[in-house]
Amino acid sequence: MKHERYIAQTYLGLEKILAQELRQINLKVIEIRKRAVLFDADIEGMIQANLSLQTALHILKPIATFKAQNSDQLYKQIKKISWEQWLKSEGTFSIRITHTGAHTFNNTLYLRHRVKDGIVDRFRNQIGNRPSVDRDHPDCAIAVHLHQNQFTCSLDTSGGSLHKRGYRTEPFNAPLNEVLAAGLVKLTHWKGEMPLIDPMCGSGTILIEAALQQFHIPANIQRKNFSYLNWGEMYKNINNMVKKRLKKERHATKRILYGYDHSKEAMNTSITHFKNINLIQYLTLQQREITQHKIFNKPVTLLFNPPYNHRLKIKEKRAFIDTIQNSISRAYPHNKTWIFAPKDIHEFIQRDPLQSFSISNGGLDTVLNCYRV
Repeated sequence: MKHERYIAQTYLGLEKILAQELRQINLKVIEIRKRAVLFDADIEGMIQANLSLQTALHILKPIATFKAQNSDQLYKQIKKISWEQWLKSEGTFSIRITHTGAHTFNNTLYLRHRVKDGIVDRFRNQIGNRPSVDRDHPDCAIAVHLHQNQFTCSLDTSGGSLHKRGYRTEPFNAPLNEVLAAGLVKLTHWKGEMPLIDPMCGSGTILIEAALQQFHIPANIQRKNFSYLNWGEMYKNINNMVKKRLKKERHATKRILYGYDHSKEAMNTSITHFKNINLIQYLTLQQREITQHKIFNKPVTLLFNPPYNHRLKIKEKRAFIDTIQNSISRAYPHNKTWIFAPKDIHEFIQRDPLQSFSISNGGLDTVLNCYRV
């Protein structure tokens, strides 16, 4: 099959991890950019990327690149694109605008409006009727990126963000994003050689992503909605073939994942989500305050994202971190402890990190640090 250029998007700080994932499924990495990795693939490779990659947010297929100095030039360029190849006149579409660098456009809402006008006016001229906008469940998801007055128009082959794996069926307050959690696990280089413990596990996202990695389960194998499935029977057939190939028998192993949280609701949510991926037998979950952890007399890796309240006063933040440090050093002495938190939280940890990674998290200046506690 013909190979084409694709763009895998991710969080700032996870680009190298994503490139490594692409190489592991035998896809050719062309360039690592800020928040993105360019790669070449045929249709089968594109579909496998959507199904398998843990640290990708979207897989984009660029279809046009052009420069525009104002909204009228943008409209004309958009109208030239043969959208009817990918979108039916009775179908639905969405538009996502992103931008970087200096440019002459200062209103992304108006940009979206002009892109929409260009698409629907082409359909009116070419076919006589037009598709509708559906931001939540579109047949065709369109991504437009602006960088220094150069526009790249892409089809979002994924549709919605790939963090929506399909296993999260229970609502939970402020859960950690699945793609971000997967990236944290990969940055620790944990390979299942020792137990992984999340002492403040919440709804269990870190542990679930670790389980998917350890058992080589494609991240989005349970997900049902991808935009490429709307592109014809050939894409559906290749999707079914790739999914069948990716489904592997899981080999039994001992319990290697441990999660603790003070919240009963969190425990119940974690159990439900682990049952959804059929791996509950490899997990130990207990409702327990971090101050009540029993001493663990063997090597472990600790990884957690402590709950954080920006409104805490400095004295309260220091007390919060002191409690975590004292509890970890008592129950898990001399083990590596990975903590993902905003920078100001790390300032209260009175140890130098062994390793440190800066990662964007919804606008927060967050860091994954490794300590010997």
